[in-house]
Amino acid sequence: MSFSGIRPPHGAQSMSAGFGFVLVILYLVFEYGRPQDKLSVVGALHPGWYLTALIVIAWLTSGKLRTAASPQTLHMVLMLFLLALHVPFARNNFFAYTVTVGFLLLLPLSISIILFVDRFERLRTFMKWWTFLTIYVAVNGILGRGIAGSSFLEDENDVSLLMNVMLPFSLCLFLYERKGPRKLMYLAASLLCVVSVVASSSRGGLVGLIAGLAVIWLASPRKILSLALVGVLALGVTIAADQKYWDRMSTIAQTDQGTAK
Repeated sequence: MSFSGIRPPHGAQSMSAGFGFVLVILYLVFEYGRPQDKLSVVGALHPGWYLTALIVIAWLTSGKLRTAASPQTLHMVLMLFLLALHVPFARNNFFAYTVTVGFLLLLPLSISIILFVDRFERLRTFMKWWTFLTIYVAVNGILGRGIAGSSFLEDENDVSLLMNVMLPFSLCLFLYERKGPRKLMYLAASLLCVVSVVASSSRGGLVGLIAGLAVIWLASPRKILSLALVGVLALGVTIAADQKYWDRMSTIAQTDQGTAK
């Protein structure tokens, strides 16, 4: 018996898509904002598990799961397979296992963004929440000197990596936003990302920042404006960094010791 021709009623699909979009925003909040750090009772409930289960239910009732089929989705699945395949052969099997599980848990969010961020209004709402979380995580990273929360946010290298991932969104939104207050907000978010990378004292974070800014300039059709913006952010690095920071960055070539090894 084939169920490929069965589709939920149109109204049910619409409600499921709306519910799925709410779950996407909630997942972002719990994954990056981590309110469970402030409220231990929330953490004890393991909200990520319930959100993942509800997200899968939203998939199945949306009637549009096939729209998630894409080269990117295929590559993510293949990457998961590759990670799992290497767990028995890794030098640190437990760490390889936890990375694989972490990647697996991110797949529902990735597919849900494809399925449920399907309108311009939802995309705009999504980016507002993403910008808010960028500012929130960056401020926590600055105040915590590279520590921005629990889980992966307890590691300075991971925090700086996240800041480098968030930075291009803020920069591009700044370049194309027309309203002054929003432009200032996106510029502030971008500067906070850069300062947070500096606060982490992560050498890899600095390498990622330089590479990210270079790619942003190369990919931008507005070369002069983007170059000026990159210059402002570079100035932010020099202002935020003290001599201790540059002394640590000077050890970047010493790959035979510490985390560099």
